[in-house]
Amino acid sequence: PEDFAGVRLVWRAALGGVDPFAEPGSPAAAPHPHNPVGRGWTARWSDLPEGAELALPLIEDPARPVVPGRPLPPPHGFGPLQPAWRPRLDHAGTYDEAWMATRAPLPPEDFSEAFHQTAPADQIYPGVLRGGEPVEVEGLHPDGPYAFRLPQVLLEARTRIGTARTQERLRLVAAILDGSARSVELVFNAAVACNGRDHAVEGSTVTVRQMAGVAR
Repeated sequence: PEDFAGVRLVWRAALGGVDPFAEPGSPAAAPHPHNPVGRGWTARWSDLPEGAELALPLIEDPARPVVPGRPLPPPHGFGPLQPAWRPRLDHAGTYDEAWMATRAPLPPEDFSEAFHQTAPADQIYPGVLRGGEPVEVEGLHPDGPYAFRLPQVLLEARTRIGTARTQERLRLVAAILDGSARSVELVFNAAVACNGRDHAVEGSTVTVRQMAGVAR
């Protein structure tokens, strides 16, 4: 055994990946749909070959750990989910011949806005982020837990479409926390209706109207 020095919070350290005991070319050899790049996953968990070695995941759900003799839990980790991973892929909708004939290039009828959520389900904020929300961080910094509030930043975008001018307030849609660096990155976006005049868009200017809780 070695002293624990830390682990990167990436999906490669969580349960998932390719079953090392699956027959090459068989359906069982496909990567785990929820985490294709992880480690420690196999369909033979309850019946491992004699002398088998398996690199176990370094990140687990404390409520559902990896335990011999019990079924493997779902992958649990941090970081963004790729568009082709489940459960995010399940929200993308159906792209078939009917969609090509009646909807393309618009999203299919069964498309869900949840597809745009890149965070794991347990890390999606249940409300609308506005800034000022309290945050508590534990287990991510060697100096111990710390707490803060999300910065409050009001941004406006002015867009030029031909001779027209529009003005929109940007929405806070994501907060990306770096626990080791004790920093947070805020992501804002806005949508502008072009009404078929996207070719006439000349550009946008973003203005900071108000800031609070931001180090200058």
